[in-house]
Amino acid sequence: MAFQKKMSVYRYLMEVKKEKGAGFLVLMDPDRTSRKFVIEHAMKCSEAGVDALLVGTSLLMENGFNETVEALSETVDIPVIIFPGGRSQISGKADAILFLSLLSGRN
Repeated sequence: MAFQKKMSVYRYLMEVKKEKGAGFLVLMDPDRTSRKFVIEHAMKCSEAGVDALLVGTSLLMENGFNETVEALSETVDIPVIIFPGGRSQISGKADAILFLSLLSGRN
């Protein structure tokens, strides 16, 4: 099943679970590598059959988180789900947000 931006991420992931039994999500840390590397890696993940990308970091040391999320959303055809380690990692450019880290994070 292909993800379409007009579809809810939850519905898409439930369809993936129904078809495959489980989904495969990859966590990307945009603060540890260059934006170019993150985007290249995301394209490889999408081509390899990864079902969604989780994007987040513990401590955001570089600016440009929103721009990285936007570039990922425009580049790959799978959901980009932010996994924020703090309030500076929230972006309206993501397809969804997973609050677990924000609620239980130390920062």
